[in-house]
Amino acid sequence: MSHVSQAAAFMRTAVRSLSGVLIWGCHFLFIYATTAVVCARGWDAQRWLGVSLLPGVIGAATVAAGTIAGWMIARAVRSARHQRTQDVSARFVDWITAALCALALVAIAWETLPLLLLPNCAA
Repeated sequence: MSHVSQAAAFMRTAVRSLSGVLIWGCHFLFIYATTAVVCARGWDAQRWLGVSLLPGVIGAATVAAGTIAGWMIARAVRSARHQRTQDVSARFVDWITAALCALALVAIAWETLPLLLLPNCAA
């Protein structure tokens, strides 16, 4: 295996194993940036299809991030169960991927909780 293909394989494995953290980070950045823009522009009173703009956008982003993280968990668990018993490093990567994605689901739910408990923008 050449140096370039080894580096590419390492990057694929690293991104896959850290996909939960990347999903959570993108969700975090998106919902807080969206909240800042909506509140700064005074768009918090806007409604679309009967739903307030900010909770609707954040809810959609949460569903999307949760779906992607859940899909990654299912994919990693299925891969781990079908690995040969001798290939322990591949199984380790699969289980780490599933665990970090499950942790990302908890973090995504936790950062979305203020949407349900607090007003959208300070008056």
